[in-house]
Amino acid sequence: MLDTLQVLVIPDAQVLDSAWVEDTLTPWLERGGRLVYTGDCGLYRGEGNNFNRNEEGSCLAALHDQPRVAYIAENLGRVYYLLDTLEARDALRPRFSGVILKVWGEPAGTVPPIAVPATVGMNLYEDQARGRLFVDLNNMNLNPETDTIQSASDLIFSARIPGWMAEGEVYGEVYAPDGSPAVQLTRMDAATLEVRLDTLRTYAGIVLTARP
Repeated sequence: MLDTLQVLVIPDAQVLDSAWVEDTLTPWLERGGRLVYTGDCGLYRGEGNNFNRNEEGSCLAALHDQPRVAYIAENLGRVYYLLDTLEARDALRPRFSGVILKVWGEPAGTVPPIAVPATVGMNLYEDQARGRLFVDLNNMNLNPETDTIQSASDLIFSARIPGWMAEGEVYGEVYAPDGSPAVQLTRMDAATLEVRLDTLRTYAGIVLTARP
């Protein structure tokens, strides 16, 4: 199951089965997997051991110094969630990004924001078999008092094109449930594409395809 992943993030999972760590997680790391774990991961044993506390500490501690493994002492996700302002949350993002870069190096495909507010989330998916990249954008600028979402406009970000896609001409299509936003692509160099989206109401999926 883990072989379908490039990086695994375990956020403060206090209960972990030591047998799973030894038989599944460790071999996956040895095959090139990447791991980030936070907080009190693995302090307690699994169900077969009555969830007793590990006397030796976290069952992940032995992995701490391995290549492609990073540990964040605090539960960073919970800290992020409890912050009151978007500005404070945004200030934490470089820290998590730095940890990802530590275990991953420079990934083949990334989407650095150029003019994208912190209220817009972006996720990148690769489908090498079909020659496509997917960029999902989610607008999280919700006003809970009025139960309304403030649209975002004129979003700009760059996409680093993986090698298997770099030789062709890249085309883009946008799919959105609430409108037909326009996308504009500009090839900056052989490996970088600038993407502009004119508006985002709630969600948009951008499909990038390379053609000969």
